[in-house]
Amino acid sequence: MEGLKLNELTDEELMEAYQSGSVEAFDVLFARYRDRIYRYFFLKLSNSSIVHELFQETFLKLHKNRKSFEKDRKFSAWIFTIASNLFKDELRRRSRRPADVPNSCDSQLGLDQLSDQKNTPEASAIQKSDIQNLKLALNKIPDDQREVILLHKYEDLSFQEIAAMLGEKVESVKSKAFRGYKNLRKILDPKNKEDR
Repeated sequence: MEGLKLNELTDEELMEAYQSGSVEAFDVLFARYRDRIYRYFFLKLSNSSIVHELFQETFLKLHKNRKSFEKDRKFSAWIFTIASNLFKDELRRRSRRPADVPNSCDSQLGLDQLSDQKNTPEASAIQKSDIQNLKLALNKIPDDQREVILLHKYEDLSFQEIAAMLGEKVESVKSKAFRGYKNLRKILDPKNKEDR
């Protein structure tokens, strides 16, 4: 590892370096995962302050639990397990105290963070519209299907990794993905008649 630059290391090697005390390794991991973790929460929640809170809490938990990371485990699956568990905790909190959690859709801030700052204003507006449409469509499908789609399609985790995270069989995860994608196609393109 000595001769390699930090940017050339795998996520797992960076985590190992971070476990050994390299703050710079954490910085590289953070740069690699900040947008992905933010997007994961943003596409699930409408309140940007809660999105920011869970985003920060994910990296705080990564820091606190860094010593428990095992080298033979895939880092992306590990950090998304943390994020998924935080999201489940948030849902449990909401179910116990729904009045405490504002339900406002102040997601414009979140859309700005997801959009590429280098785009032209026209392209940026189209991208924001596409993201908002996707978010609305995702919110119309069952939670278990949305979770699998976000982790598979947008976070590039394998069905095996998702199954391990969720404690389910691979076939069950694939089935949820199939039904979720089918439901999304119906919502995003109601003219599509593929169910004949």
